[in-house]
Amino acid sequence: FEVTEEAVNQLLHTFNANHIIHGHTHKPFTHTVTDEQFRYVLGSWNEQGGIIGKYSEDQGFHLIPSQK
Repeated sequence: FEVTEEAVNQLLHTFNANHIIHGHTHKPFTHTVTDEQFRYVLGSWNEQGGIIGKYSEDQGFHLIPSQK
């Protein structure tokens, strides 16, 4: 099933968070929710893989595709 925008917004608000990381899906991507809030979607482990890269204040997290 798909993650809804409403569910993402509710989680970010409930936990006073700026970042949400989830997976696995077949659509890895970094979504901008607001200027300060982001959703990071990891790919399917057996097809796309991918990991979350190092966090920095100026760049946030970033997705690193698997090297298959």
